[in-house]
Amino acid sequence: MCAAKRNPFEQEEYGQYIDVDGINVHYYEQGIGTPIIFLHGIGQSMYTFRNNVEDFSACFHVIVPDLLGHGGTDGTDCDFLIEDYSEFLLSFMNAMNIESAHFFAFSTGAIIAMDFALAFPERVKKLILISPGGVDPSFPAAIRSMALPVVSDFRFVFFNRNMIRSALADAYFDKTLITEDVIESYYTALSNPYALDAAMTTLKNWNDTDVNENASAIKASVYIFWGECDEWHPLDNLETFEDALPNCYAATVRNGGHMVHEEKYRELNRKSIELLLTDEIS
Repeated sequence: MCAAKRNPFEQEEYGQYIDVDGINVHYYEQGIGTPIIFLHGIGQSMYTFRNNVEDFSACFHVIVPDLLGHGGTDGTDCDFLIEDYSEFLLSFMNAMNIESAHFFAFSTGAIIAMDFALAFPERVKKLILISPGGVDPSFPAAIRSMALPVVSDFRFVFFNRNMIRSALADAYFDKTLITEDVIESYYTALSNPYALDAAMTTLKNWNDTDVNENASAIKASVYIFWGECDEWHPLDNLETFEDALPNCYAATVRNGGHMVHEEKYRELNRKSIELLLTDEIS
């Protein structure tokens, strides 16, 4: 029987650390049962899942890491390629003694999850992909420009709360959700000594061509949720993923923007858990 638990993100300090191949990784875990790993997008932290963790932890063993160089996790001198994130994820799972898991992955984190499923299929149970997409022409210019050399050299001058507010303006359908707390969460996450460099290097080196071209080889069941009002990755992009993943389950969410997992979390949590539990039983 699923049992509700507290929301960890109401606490001032949450999470713990584990050494992963010499890298201090910040993560949060809650609940028991089948593991499910949450993967945030580039430039984010685990905070983005503050409205998802509680519901999922009632039925699953939830693990939410801050990705390599993001949030409270140490950086490294790697190139922050998609495969670097996949290798990091593999090492993290090994350190946590997780043989296999479901994945709930958002935006660029969803592409990382797809790459991981291609590289290590035996470690993946099911994939829930929220607003999947990479650094393409539809990605906000304010963010893509941060990878330009002239901007990169002065990144700490350009980086401020107003830049974050501007970048998030098109990410939410419901603009009232762009609160000072949300802006501060991004500012804090990117203030990690490694985070801004990690995010900008990822943007500069992003190449998801192989992932997209080989997506049909993913063996795990795939469920995709897309906000109908997503301005970062417009709804038209969903057709590309449906073509690449012909057996996937795809659903759109009304009045949801790119951050649909934050805006419509009740609907998304309920449907995702329902799909995972039904699939497990069957």
